[in-house]
Amino acid sequence: VEETGSAGRKKRRTVTRTITRSDVRFPDSGFGMEVDLVADTVKIANNTGEDVDLTGWVLKSEVGSQSFKFPDSYILAADDAVTVWSGKNAKKHEDPPSNLFWTRRYIWN
Repeated sequence: VEETGSAGRKKRRTVTRTITRSDVRFPDSGFGMEVDLVADTVKIANNTGEDVDLTGWVLKSEVGSQSFKFPDSYILAADDAVTVWSGKNAKKHEDPPSNLFWTRRYIWN
């Protein structure tokens, strides 16, 4: 996702959104995000038609200030998705690159 900063420079990588519902779309960006409050997951879909390097991207919970930083050199392929898991059973779902482990703590519920 690219946005223009106050100095006219393009910046990307950190997306901060307050999630008030379980299905969020980033207008004109080609990304979609779904939050599953029961499974305690965040799924990010890349609908841009191009591979996207998520190095340095951060998922942040505004309540509690927890954050998940995507691994270095993490590429989300075009028309693919990644699910980031948290909660008691999150570790058993870890299967990179499509399923990433965040924490055993509950983040979204």
